[in-house]
Amino acid sequence: MNAIANGLKKKRKAMNLLLIEVSNQCGLLPSTILKIELGTHSNSNDIQKLTSFYSN
Repeated sequence: MNAIANGLKKKRKAMNLLLIEVSNQCGLLPSTILKIELGTHSNSNDIQKLTSFYSN
């Protein structure tokens, strides 16, 4: 889980996106995205939304 979380955070940083920008695009709260990046949020639907956003 932490490897996925670290990868998602690195992708966001590499794209120079703020949490709020990602939040607006994938329909998740910024706090949820932060929890996913920290590895403390395990809702697979939310993680799928976020990974789908980065893969597009």
